[in-house]
Amino acid sequence: MGEAMKFKGLQHGKCGNKCGIFLLAVRNGYCPICGKLLIRLTPNEEKIEAQYDEEIMKFCKDLHRRINILIKDFGDCSICGLCCKYEDVPLINNDIKKISSRLKIDFDEFINKYTGISKNNPVSKIIMNQPCMFLENNRCKIYKDSPLTCKYFPIYIIPGIPPYLEIRGIEWCSLSIHFFNALVEFNEMNCPDFFKAKNLGKIDEESLEDGSSIIKFIPIKYVYNFLLWLESKSEKEYIEKVEKLQISLDNKK
Repeated sequence: MGEAMKFKGLQHGKCGNKCGIFLLAVRNGYCPICGKLLIRLTPNEEKIEAQYDEEIMKFCKDLHRRINILIKDFGDCSICGLCCKYEDVPLINNDIKKISSRLKIDFDEFINKYTGISKNNPVSKIIMNQPCMFLENNRCKIYKDSPLTCKYFPIYIIPGIPPYLEIRGIEWCSLSIHFFNALVEFNEMNCPDFFKAKNLGKIDEESLEDGSSIIKFIPIKYVYNFLLWLESKSEKEYIEKVEKLQISLDNKK
């Protein structure tokens, strides 16, 4: 997977340390894995067949689906409503169309009444007002038509080469911190070198009292092995899945 890719409307850059290809907007143009300044792709590097583009997106959607099923074991996401009060919720056109249709108002009226402008969000300049006006008694009044960002929070698979995991809300979301700590614990036992080198250790909840924003970026292979382990019924089944995964990755190089 050493080729470069570009999704429509999004600017990507490559890491000089060969961590991968990432959105230039992420961390102000620095690699989220190692912190090195990203290099803009050349026109030749930006050329890629649509088939490969679709393959990456299909992989990301499948991974999101699997994580959304498993992450419920790490906490109840319907209790506190803190993400609706403190987290930026970028809105894409489809989000606005669905919600405005549900409310029986037009597109512009929804924008004027419920949204604000963000200068920093890499996904969209239009974000939901904070706290979200659709939060009532810590419950979402438009849950079935909630924005895509809300459906995926706090775990995002970011398409790139290779894709990587972004974990948000660790400073106040118990579901997020428990998932991250379990992911770290698994990888500390199975592939400790990378996590030690990047200082990706388990987080003590008592150390989060200052409220500083925490976002973690994890290469996808470490996340994928963790998911295979969670989904396996025995060590033998897990080993077989990992071997199958490795063969698949080798065939795509």
